[in-house]
Amino acid sequence: MGASQPELVTVLLACIRGHDDIGVGTLLGSNLFNGLAIVGSAARTQPISVKTEELAVTLGMGLLSVLLLFPERTCLIGRGRGVLHLATYAVFVTTIVVSRHTG
Repeated sequence: MGASQPELVTVLLACIRGHDDIGVGTLLGSNLFNGLAIVGSAARTQPISVKTEELAVTLGMGLLSVLLLFPERTCLIGRGRGVLHLATYAVFVTTIVVSRHTG
């Protein structure tokens, strides 16, 4: 929670000031850094075991989310795509929770 709050404030301020591209860049950049550098460093000190099914779901949903970020003709990501992002996240969380309780 503490590591995410500075990014959240930056994104909110950027959106309030009309700089949506900075908000998206901040979110993607912080998530990439956390996913690659922080998790990689932690795995280097203590190996992390991951179920193949969970990894496949995570990579698939991540790819779908990145593809949904590409704008159409208007160079905007509309409400429909926002709803699809929320639905993708809900499916991801539900799939991970169900797989942990069944396996």
